[in-house]
Amino acid sequence: MANRTTADKVKVILITELKNETIEAYIGIASGQVDLVAAASDTLTANDLAEIERWLTAHLISITKERRPNKEKIGEAEAQYTKTYGQGLQSTEYGQMAAQIDTSGTLAQLGKKRLSIKTITSFEGK
Repeated sequence: MANRTTADKVKVILITELKNETIEAYIGIASGQVDLVAAASDTLTANDLAEIERWLTAHLISITKERRPNKEKIGEAEAQYTKTYGQGLQSTEYGQMAAQIDTSGTLAQLGKKRLSIKTITSFEGK
């Protein structure tokens, strides 16, 4: 499926110096994930999916190319930019927004491993 968002739309929510070509590469990654969300949900609109893709793209960029420190100190001046929120989508405000828009919960479940337990009924080889 074609991308649902653009580099310019991502730049509205994410302050970055990245070139559009770089952002578009991230959009491609996000788009594949949103395709899975779209396939799993029949309640999300095209606009919902576009917004999820935009916010997920910003999330992916912010955890790789545009990582922001929790604190910076230069001489006497000190600034704290972001807080540590959690893991996965919860690690950035962008990921949190993407998960919030995805009312199906599919995005939050992607990448989670399923647990399976097998029982051993006998230790005797037969």
